[in-house]
Amino acid sequence: MPNPHLARDGANLPFAFLGLRDHDRQAFQAVLSAVRVIMPTLVDIDVEHTLLNSLELRFIEDGFNHAWTSDEVSDGTIRALGLLAAMFDPYSKVVLIEEPENSLHPWAIGQFVEACRLASKSKQVMLTTHSPILINQLRPDDIWVVSKPAGETKIDKLVDLDPEAKIGWENGQFTLSEYVDSGIVPEAVPAL
Repeated sequence: MPNPHLARDGANLPFAFLGLRDHDRQAFQAVLSAVRVIMPTLVDIDVEHTLLNSLELRFIEDGFNHAWTSDEVSDGTIRALGLLAAMFDPYSKVVLIEEPENSLHPWAIGQFVEACRLASKSKQVMLTTHSPILINQLRPDDIWVVSKPAGETKIDKLVDLDPEAKIGWENGQFTLSEYVDSGIVPEAVPAL
């Protein structure tokens, strides 16, 4: 029997999604609700057996008389579903996602960040990014800066490096991506 836990590369997404649906309705509903926010016309996602005895995702969309296969929907839709399935997997207590913004519509990134906030109530969620769109969906307290002074990797909270970041952001003086890219916090920009 295939592993019901989502693989790192997402290759078993249909089986992992089926596992959520059949064994953790709360996690399944969280994933489905988040995907519906990103894709408002989505009615449901089903998992069906194929002629080759594998599983296939089927996206049921309002206004269409047939379901779409994963080959017929956008890469962003599949990526969003995979990210959300990983995020709400009840068996993982830590989720680390590198560059979640890849293949996602900029608007969907904000919805994904909200799903991360919801998931972070029961697990640790870490995202890595260089994307100003993703950074601007965060709060100053959410951002950790990774730097490598003198060959040693350091990880610091942005607000510990500069407490003024929170004040200026709250006052609307700048977006977080503008602030991080400004050079005010040298640890936040690549060494020259």
